[in-house]
Amino acid sequence: MNNESPHNNYRLSIRFTPGGFSLSVYDKVINSLISTKKQSLDLLNLNENQLLDALESQSEFKQTFSDLRLIIESECYSTIPEAFYTNENAENILKFQYPELSTSQSILKNDLIAWNATIVFAVHKPLESVLKSMFPEIPIEHHLFALINDEIPLSGKSAIYVFLRTEKLDLILLEEGQLSLVNSFRFDTNEDVLYHIMNVYENKMLSKETCELTIFNPNKELEHLLLTYIHNIKFRN
Repeated sequence: MNNESPHNNYRLSIRFTPGGFSLSVYDKVINSLISTKKQSLDLLNLNENQLLDALESQSEFKQTFSDLRLIIESECYSTIPEAFYTNENAENILKFQYPELSTSQSILKNDLIAWNATIVFAVHKPLESVLKSMFPEIPIEHHLFALINDEIPLSGKSAIYVFLRTEKLDLILLEEGQLSLVNSFRFDTNEDVLYHIMNVYENKMLSKETCELTIFNPNKELEHLLLTYIHNIKFRN
């Protein structure tokens, strides 16, 4: 990125999924989204030159931003408590959970320092190589690392956080302020979302009165459905 059009108060966030990437510009002063656009690409089947061309063709790279984030949605991940983490067992745990992992994927990690845990995740090697060559000083973040750091406050309370993506939901449970569960589920209907949430309440024997649920990006129909069963709930967009 050069100095043609400086945006010193703006942050550029690039989010990668298997189906492409999005570029979002935020005003850091008012903490607001200014613009966003999506590029549809089959990222997992592109080589380094094709990925580089796709990224460098974006007009945002002709501008200067005060901050840049690289976020990757990877379904192959594991959250490991600090007490059990070593580089060797982290890789073994991930491969045990996802035996389909191939040599075309790199294994990266993000340390959740405040939560005494580490997220280990798989990334398409050509994408990792391109990002490290273009932005050598910018860390690659797993999408849950970004969500936990950005959206979940430290507290001593028990709470459930649900983040809705396209056909996926990420569910994070805190018990007395400690990370107890970090998992992702596929869903097709609002009823599927309700099922996964209620399953956590029941299996963990959590009180729906005291364990608050916060859900991000729900539609109106889902809001009405959840309120039928859970009253201690917040909706976020």
